[in-house]
Formats: sequence, C-alpha cells, structure tokens
Amino acid sequence: MGDASLSVESMLLHFDMAGMAAAFVDSMVDELGADGSLPDVVPYQRYGGRPADLSWSSALVSSMHALWEAGELGPARKHWEAVRLHVDNLRAQYHKAGALSKLPEPYGDWCPPPEVPGTGRGERPSKGFAAAFSLIHVLQQAADLGTAVGGTAAQDAQEFAKLAAALGAEFHASFFNPTLKQYDNGAMITYVLPLVLGVVPQSDQQQIFQNLLMKVQRSNGTWTGGIINNRFLFDVLHDHGAAEVALAMLQRKDYPSYGYMYFNPYEPARECMWELPDAPFEGTGMNSRNHHMYSSVGHYLLTRVAGVKQVAAGEFVAVVGQLQRASTRMTTARGDLHFSWSRESGGLSVEAKVPVGGRAHIYLPAALDALSLDGEQLHQGQGVQEVLPLVELHGGTFTR
Repeated sequence: MGDASLSVESMLLHFDMAGMAAAFVDSMVDELGADGSLPDVVPYQRYGGRPADLSWSSALVSSMHALWEAGELGPARKHWEAVRLHVDNLRAQYHKAGALSKLPEPYGDWCPPPEVPGTGRGERPSKGFAAAFSLIHVLQQAADLGTAVGGTAAQDAQEFAKLAAALGAEFHASFFNPTLKQYDNGAMITYVLPLVLGVVPQSDQQQIFQNLLMKVQRSNGTWTGGIINNRFLFDVLHDHGAAEVALAMLQRKDYPSYGYMYFNPYEPARECMWELPDAPFEGTGMNSRNHHMYSSVGHYLLTRVAGVKQVAAGEFVAVVGQLQRASTRMTTARGDLHFSWSRESGGLSVEAKVPVGGRAHIYLPAALDALSLDGEQLHQGQGVQEVLPLVELHGGTFTR
C-alpha cells in the first residue's frame, strides 16, 4: 500500500495500467472497514495491521487522484462514498491521537539509506512527521477529486479543503523552528514535505528551500531520505528552480544513488530497482532486487525533465523545461508521442510529433515564431491554435 501510494503516478505514465490501478482501487474499497479504516496490505494477508500507517492507507485516495490526472475520473465517482468514509476515519484517528504531532506511525519514511552501507536505518524525521504530512496530503487530494466529481462531492471537497488548511496551520506550528528556519529535526525530508503541502509562510519559503539545497550539498550532493522523501524531493528541487541539482543527483553512480543500483561493482541491477539502497550489504530479509517503491522518480523524469504528461485519453500537455536539452518518447494507444527541445547558441529548438487522433498542448517559454507543421510553415488558424505561449496541436509534427 505504501509503495503503491508513491509509485502509482509513475506507473500510469510508463505503462498502460489504468485498468489495473482501477481494479486495485476496487480491492482497497473491498478491504475498507465499517469504520473507514484500511489495513497496511491489500488484500489483507499475513503482514501489517489495521488501521494502516497513514502513509500506507493514502494509497486509496492517491490512486484515484493519479487516475484522475491520467483522465480517468470513473473510480472516484464510483467510490466517492468510500472516500467520505475513509476521511471520517482519518478525522477519528486525528482526534484519538489528540494532536497532529502524536499520530501513530508504524513505518514512516521507509528505507532511507544508512550513511555507511550495511549499518541499518538511515536518516529519519521524528516519528509522526510523515504521518502528519500524509494525512493533510490525502485531504488535499480528496478535495481535488471532490471538486472534479462535482455535485455533493464538491460540497464535501470544501469541507476537506477547510480541514486540510486547519491541519496545515497546525503542522507549521507543531514542527517549525523559527530560530533555525527548519522543520522538525532538519532531516532532508523535513525541508521537502512542508514545501509540498504549501504550509510554509511566504516569508520563509526561500530560506527553507535554500536550507534544503545546503542539506543536499552537505550530503555529498545526493539524497538521504527514504521512499516518501524521494517521491517529492526531485519535484521540489525542479519546481523551485534547481532542476540541475535534481538531475545531477540522478546522474550519480556512487552510494547512495539510483545509479549505484545499476553500476555498483557487486551485483549491478539490470532492469529492476532494489528495495534497499544498500542491498548487497544487507541480509536476506526484506531485501528484494525487484521492487517498485523507489520507482516514483519516473514521474519526475517524465513530467519535469521531459515535460510530458497525459491528461486524458489521447490528450497531452508538453512543456519546455529549464534544462539545456531533453528528448522523450511516450508510447500511447494511438501511437508514439515524441517531444524534444534544445537550447543551442542562445536559440531554442522544439519538436513535437503527435499521433493521429491525439492532441497536445505545447507550452513554450518565449513568443512563437517560425512555426511549421509537417514541414509547412504555419500561420494562425492553419492547423495550430496560437494562444501565446501555447500551441495546440492536433496530430502531426510541430517544430520551432
């Protein structure tokens, strides 16, 4: 459940698995208790407990949210009463704990890399920090879904958003140290998650982000958090103007890094990811070499680095990003979508190929000129709808 909540967006971007994700939502609803609780594992067999760690039970809403972002709102419509019931359970867990900072957290930010391989657990925030984040994040996502579903769900969404805002204020008051300008104990994840939630006051946002950059620098330019940290770390770096820092982190091959999994001298991975960042130095228990919980980084690579996102069946958004160059190909039911750009000699070159029957909204960082479609120069109204800096392309090849 925890793994699914973090990697479902990446999976939906890389594979044709909307049907599988929707079926898993059905299974989670089947396991939903009369009190709205979920277990750590679905189907509930052998492992975990009930109620789940809040970062694990978040899979229900995050899966629906990811499907909606991929153009599939059906699961949220179908299971809206389950969402309401589950939110009631989250509210009950919060009241039972007595405070956001006292929420139970069996797992938290799972499997952070130890500083020295083979020496146990790595850097973590205080117990309950990740659970508090996940509770608020689920409420924010449920509010998004309710607004999209409409009707009485939209009224629920207003209530969820109001509760998320109140808990966000409590999160800041509970964990923020105004003297040190940090949240909780200063672990890497404690800089990342408050920025994701949007709970950092405007006056402190720049300093919190700069402290995150300094934390990365002190950590030898790599990540020190676990699976929750890594789901959001690269997005935060990119979205706050440090795309090069995020990409450089992913290009590393020393420990700990994604590259280390594939280029280490002991047992380099081939097609799969490890469960533990220091797998060769750990024992045989819970140490899979074929695990997806760190694969959430694929969402960052496609949506930020490549700048491509599917928003509905056959409909895409493509955004020219901050980097010098990027190129990607996405296989879709209608054919391959290609999108690339390059900044050379002060100029910008962009190319997009959209399959027949598809539609792409292409966002450029500058005024449009020298546009062409399938080799023919275009003017407004000739197959391309110009709404600066947006080009709407219905099949064919766009170049700039």
